[in-house]
Amino acid sequence: MASKHSQTSEDVTPPGAENFKRISGIGPAIESRLHSAGILTYAQLAATSPDDVAALLTDLAGLSAERIAKQDWLGQAQELAAATPAHEEAAYESHQHYETFAVELLLDEGNDVRRTRVVHVQNGSEESWAGWEEERLANF
Repeated sequence: MASKHSQTSEDVTPPGAENFKRISGIGPAIESRLHSAGILTYAQLAATSPDDVAALLTDLAGLSAERIAKQDWLGQAQELAAATPAHEEAAYESHQHYETFAVELLLDEGNDVRRTRVVHVQNGSEESWAGWEEERLANF
């Protein structure tokens, strides 16, 4: 029996977003909020004031500009930005990006594909068809 996994918007990392969980004091919830606010890179975070970061996270208990400064999130972000390999920067500048798709298959008792459903996670477009059509999936 196949299980269906669903993703919330917090589970999806925006294209080009860096891993803020590498910064001591930032967990998945804070990372998701920063990404949702458009702060995607270490350089962007480093260029933001502790007050502005705290304003984006006002409803998180115990989080203040003072705590952000004390834990040196912006200094850590600055160090990580400086350590970003040149090839990663080149890929970002060449407009390469990731896209995320979810493929769901309905299988019969012999594990043959009866139905295919594909969803483009970023824009929500979806398509489904009977059976398995590799070319159709590749062209989606």
